[in-house]
Amino acid sequence: MSNKVELKVGNGEILDFKNETFDGAYSQHVTMNISEREKFFSEAFRVLKKGGFFAFTEHGLGIKGNPIFPLPWADNKKMSFLLPPEETILLLKKVGFSNIEIVETGDKYISGYEKLTNPSSKKEKPILGIHVIGGESMKERSVNSMKSIKENRTLPFEVVCKKE
Repeated sequence: MSNKVELKVGNGEILDFKNETFDGAYSQHVTMNISEREKFFSEAFRVLKKGGFFAFTEHGLGIKGNPIFPLPWADNKKMSFLLPPEETILLLKKVGFSNIEIVETGDKYISGYEKLTNPSSKKEKPILGIHVIGGESMKERSVNSMKSIKENRTLPFEVVCKKE
């Protein structure tokens, strides 16, 4: 596939692509570190062709206050820009997206974090995940993320929406 894929480094708030370039776009755990979320969504909308989809995963701000830091995506509050899911939906609508579907994924994350932080006593291969590249602090970050989900401080979710 390497002959069919080109990787580019850029800024999600100022994409270096022409209008209506892509059939679809995907973002995984990027938005939590973007302070100007509306710009990010607006750029995604701009580069999509009509009928294109935008799909992403993120952790939203839960109803019980700020998450417990450090987290996999942020050392502290200055690095994290969580929004309640309702605000995310409003921003998507504001920039023009429609057919917005949102699915909460907290249980899936808790299950994954439990496997990561409490490995079985069997001699199994460890699960693949961010801990593979995240270094020594990833266990603490994962425990904090799991606790933040369980305490309704964060709410992981997936979104799929369209540009009509």
